[in-house]
Formats: sequence, structure tokens, C-alpha cells
Amino acid sequence: MKLFSTILFNIFAFGLCAQGLVIQPGANLVSNGPSLIIVDGNGGWINNGTASLVTGSTNTVKFVGNAAQNIGGANSTTFYNITVANSSTGLVLGKNINVNGTLYMGTGDFDLKSFNIDLGTTGSLNNESATSRIKVTPILTDGNDGKVIATRTLVSGLNSNIAGLRLDINSTSYTGVRTISRGHQQLAGTGDFSANVSALLYYLLPGIGQLSTNNRVIINYFDVEFQNNTVTEANIRLFQEIQQGGVPWFTRIASTVNAGSNLINSDAIACPYDTYVCDRLGLITFNELITIGSNYGDHPLPINLVSFTTVCDKNKVLLQWTTSSEINNDYFTLEKSPDLYFWQVIATISGAGNSSSQNNYIWTDEEPYNGIAYYRLKQTDYNGDFTYSAVVSTDCETKVTGADFYNLIIFNNPYEDDIVITFQGEEGLPYSIFLIDQLGRKLYNKISYVSDVYERISISKNSLSTGIYNIVLLNETNIHTKQIAIIRK
Repeated sequence: MKLFSTILFNIFAFGLCAQGLVIQPGANLVSNGPSLIIVDGNGGWINNGTASLVTGSTNTVKFVGNAAQNIGGANSTTFYNITVANSSTGLVLGKNINVNGTLYMGTGDFDLKSFNIDLGTTGSLNNESATSRIKVTPILTDGNDGKVIATRTLVSGLNSNIAGLRLDINSTSYTGVRTISRGHQQLAGTGDFSANVSALLYYLLPGIGQLSTNNRVIINYFDVEFQNNTVTEANIRLFQEIQQGGVPWFTRIASTVNAGSNLINSDAIACPYDTYVCDRLGLITFNELITIGSNYGDHPLPINLVSFTTVCDKNKVLLQWTTSSEINNDYFTLEKSPDLYFWQVIATISGAGNSSSQNNYIWTDEEPYNGIAYYRLKQTDYNGDFTYSAVVSTDCETKVTGADFYNLIIFNNPYEDDIVITFQGEEGLPYSIFLIDQLGRKLYNKISYVSDVYERISISKNSLSTGIYNIVLLNETNIHTKQIAIIRK
């Protein structure tokens, strides 16, 4: 009782009032042994001085208010234990804090806003539930981004519920000292699915790399974390951010869902990603960000188009294309042009809807143009979003289909203002160069008469938005298309 009385006296000395506990500038709140500090009513914790509350395994600050309570002030506080027992909306964080013991979630949520809780190497989160959890408001990607951070030494094999963050890692390679962060925003999808969102839960796992049979993650989620994201629980999947050619996007991870236990885990297979990713492992960078989203409706990627080719056969043009996966794919539209300016719709073909396996499509143009013809493929989702493929061509007389004849080279340094194109052609003959966006719009075109063995053309990037574009080079008998990514630095 003597120790408790001393601490209670110090609290009054530092200011226990309508504001809660206020540590004034220059003041020092010290706990020399086990203690319990209760902050009730609508008061909070304001540290403008120094607070040392790390001694003793039962040194606890307990928030038992009946209105939202704040933890803030000019200076950060290092707590040993915190108990959230707020009968109203819970706690709101206004300053980064450290918790070296236990952060116990009893009643009420803990809204991090844009601040972090660092559990260090010893702290842990305990008793989190759907009705008393760590969260962030507002929930959108461009809002607050507070996180719970923990540093742990991971061993080879199963690491269960790391620091209470509802995360298991079962790995033979992701071992040693790792600093893991858990975020609580809705992350926006990428590409044509930028309007879609993830669950209110994601993890930053620096160095996690490619998931596989021996490198797996298991996440315990709450149903409430799918706010504004109506999904069928059986259809949720893990997603990981990846990069190819410097452009980041999310890719789906083969996952197993246990709806009864609210668990989702990556499957124990060598490459649990879409075929497109697995076929390009040497070109893909696997980032640290892993989240949860819907396998349907909220998938952040359009179809993965593996190939789109044309073949002239007895005055008919055979068009073939292959997808490695499809999400929300309503239908394809085939379009034809004699000059890349005027496009004619020649067919509409139903898509597979949602598919994680390879799909092959074929269609025959029974009335091809007399001479060279250009074709492109438009893919439309259920919600009306659409994208265009690269342009392909054929000539039923010459049967030239766009082989690598012109030695087309594109220099696209993200730190330079221009795209530089060089190609080899026959001196004195005209060649047309186009820059086309993913909506099929021609943003640049020029006719160039080759004056040397190699022709050099520069296109300014100043008016181009970040995204994917097609460079098209053609003459009367041939066409060559290359895709580029514009990245702002």
C-alpha cells in the first residue's frame, strides 16, 4: 500500500484533472516497482515531460474511461503494461509509444491514427478481438497509417502468433532478427482495379521474398476488418505486392481459408502464385507487403494475357490468344484496322469470368483486308473497366507477322525526360512510329525516313502519366510493338 500511495501522490502532483494525467514539462514520473495507475472518466495521458514506467512485471497503466481517451503529449512514453478497459469507443493515439510488456485489449478499440506502437523485442499484444482491436481511422489508403511494430528472432519452422500480431510464419529461410509491422488501412488495388480495396489488415515483412512450400504465412483476421469490402469469406485470398520492370502491383497467392477459425494461410506449394508470375520468377521482385482481399470482385489485377498472335491461312486470318488467369473477365472484343487510325469491331467473345488456369481462345477473320491488317484485343470486366492488348498484324499475301526485323531498341530511363527509340531499316523508306496508351489512344505519331543505318527518335515524357504504353513501329509490310512503363521519380 505504501508504494501505491506514493504513485498516487505523484499523479496528483503531476496533474490529475479533467484532462486525465498530465506530466508537465520538466517533470519526471518514475515507477520504482510494481504499480497500478488507473486513468478513468474521459481523461487521457499527456506526457510533456518524462515518464519511466518500465520497472516491474505488474507495472500497469489501465484506461477505464467512459468516453474516448487519448494518449499524447509532446514526448513519447515507454510503458510496461497497458490495459484497455474503456467502456466507450476506446483509446486514441496522439504520439508514438513503446510497450515493453503487454498491451491487453479488454474493452474498447485502440485507434492509432497516424502513430505507432512499438513492442520492441519483449512487448506483445494480448486478447485482441473483433470488439476490442487495434485499428486506424480513417480507413482509406491515403488516410492515417499507424502501425504496430515488433522485433523478434524467428526460428526455422513454425513461429506462432508473433508478438500477438495474429501472424504465423512457417519458414526455413525467413529466420533471424526480423522487424515486423502490422498496418490497418484499406489498400487500393492496382491497374484497372485501383478502386478496389483490401481488408483492414496488412503486414510488412522485410525480406520475406517469394512464398513457397517452405516459406508460408498464416493470418488470423476478424470479419469486421472487411468493412466497406463485401466478400464471401470462402473467396478471400492472400495477396502480395510484386514488381516487374519497376512497376508494382498485387498478385494473388494460392490460399486456404478456415472460416470457422478466421484463418487464412498460403498453400504449401513451390510457387503459390498465378501462372504469369511463376513463369517469370527471374524477372519478378517480391516485396514485403502482404494483405487479404477477395478472389472475386476486389482482385487488383486484370487478366494475364500470355500471348496474342495472328496467322494468315488461305486468305483467312486465324487469331489466337492465351490467358494464364482471369478475374471478373466479362468478354473480349476483337478490333481490326487498315492504318491504326480507324478501328472496326469484328467479334465479341465471352471471357472465362474467374479462372486461375490457362485458357486458350481462337477466332477466324473470314474477310481480311486486301494487304496488311492490324488487330488488337480489348478485354472488358463485369464493372465495365477495359484494357487493350498490344497491336499485332498480318498480311495474307506476304505472311509477315511482325518478327524482330527492325532491331527496335527503346531507352526508357526513369530519370530522363525523353524516351529514345532506335531501329534499323532500309535507307530512304518511310517508317511510322506511334505511342499508344492502354485505352488505345495515339499520343504520338511520326513518319520517319531512315537516313542512316540506325534511326534515332526522341519522345518527351513530360505530358505522360505513370502507366503502361505501347511503342509501335511499322511500314507497309511489317509491324513491331514493344511495351514500356512510365515511372515518375
